[in-house]
Amino acid sequence: MTMKKEKDKEVKVTEILAVPVTKESIRDSLELVARSVVGTQSSYMHSMILLDNLFRLPNARELFDEDLKEQAKDLWMKIKSTGLQLNDPPLLFES
Repeated sequence: MTMKKEKDKEVKVTEILAVPVTKESIRDSLELVARSVVGTQSSYMHSMILLDNLFRLPNARELFDEDLKEQAKDLWMKIKSTGLQLNDPPLLFES
């Protein structure tokens, strides 16, 4: 999908919406999920979707150090304990 920019120059929507993902932004996202997990059932679903998107990043294995993996795993298990039927992400549960 493209959008018109000044002087009829086309630009891809993904270029506009692209945000670099760093360890710090992942840490911030995990903190946001941690605060949301105690909320309503809909917050569990939104939190799970956010985590799933982080796990699917092309460079997720490089971004998630052991500390971030432990935080994410703890959150994943809390969300899963609410009754959501989830497959565990390999990034967190592989040997």
